[in-house]
Amino acid sequence: MGYDSVRFWLTLVFSGGPILMCFVSTAYSFYLSRRYLDQMLEALSNSRQFSVGAPVLLGQGWFGRMVLITKIWGALGWSGPGIRAGVLDPLDIKQFPRHLRRLFFIKSLMTYLIIVWFASAYFVLDMGRKL
Repeated sequence: MGYDSVRFWLTLVFSGGPILMCFVSTAYSFYLSRRYLDQMLEALSNSRQFSVGAPVLLGQGWFGRMVLITKIWGALGWSGPGIRAGVLDPLDIKQFPRHLRRLFFIKSLMTYLIIVWFASAYFVLDMGRKL
């Protein structure tokens, strides 16, 4: 096995990792939408953003459920604008169940890992190409 084949496999693994992690993150979001979405919506029942929009998105099938997971993730991660606009209830955000918040923490970690891994792969592979 020569240098070129080792370099090829390292490049494939290093650059293919973020793509694989994107599939894992999507599968995790699908799992959250099937297993925990009802509990999440119940915890955010006083927030107008979810009490009005959720029934429409729930009727859209798996894609609507995935959109709801993303909206809830964004609302918990960056709740300030939603609270100021009056579409999120501050008490709902504050009392969101800890075990569900932990699931979103895992999703955030996966997202940050994908971004950092992809950026580092880009810079390392770009530098390797210039050598």
